[in-house]
Amino acid sequence: MEDDLETLVLEILLARIPNWVSEQMVRSRVGYATPDEVTQALADLVAAGDVETEIDPTGIIYYRLMRREGLPVRRTVKIGDREIPRLLENSSPKFLPEHFNDAMEQLAELSTTLEQRFKRLVAEEQRRYWANVVGIFSILVSVLALILTSLPKIVSDPNLPFGAALLMNLSQILPLALVLTVLVVALRWIVR
Repeated sequence: MEDDLETLVLEILLARIPNWVSEQMVRSRVGYATPDEVTQALADLVAAGDVETEIDPTGIIYYRLMRREGLPVRRTVKIGDREIPRLLENSSPKFLPEHFNDAMEQLAELSTTLEQRFKRLVAEEQRRYWANVVGIFSILVSVLALILTSLPKIVSDPNLPFGAALLMNLSQILPLALVLTVLVVALRWIVR
C-alpha cells in the first residue's frame, strides 16, 4: 500500500513539473490516504533522493521531483474545451502577469458561456413543460366542451337508418370537434 501511495505521489509531482507542489495539494489529490500517510510517503521519497523539499517563509512545505531533465512538461491546462497556459516556475517573472491575465479571461469566458447555455436549457425545458401542461388541459377542456355541447344535439330517431343517423349527428358534432382541435394545436404551438 505504501509503494502505491508513493507511486501516486510521484505521479502527482510528475504532472506538475517543474513547479513546486505543497503538501496540502498532494493530500487533496490522494483521497484514500490519511494526512500522516501522505506526510510519511513524502518523507520517504525525500530520504530516497527522488523528491526535493523547500519551506516558504510562512512555513508551508513544498515538494518537487529531484530529477526533472528529459521529463515532459505540460504547457497547458484543459478546462472544458479550452486550453489555458500553465504558469511555470521557471518562466520569467516579466511574462507571468499576462499568462495569468489570459488564463483568468478565458476562465471568465468559459463561465459566461456555461451560464448562458444553462439558462437556455432551463428556458427550453420550461417552455416544453408549459406546452405539455397547456396541451393536456386544452384537450381535457375540448373533450368536455364536445361532450356537453354535442350530447343534446344527438338525434336518436328510430326511423332513420344507421348510416343516415350517423351522418346527421356527425355533421352537427364535426364542426365543433374541428374548431376544438385547431384550438388545442394552436395553444400548444403558441406556448412552445
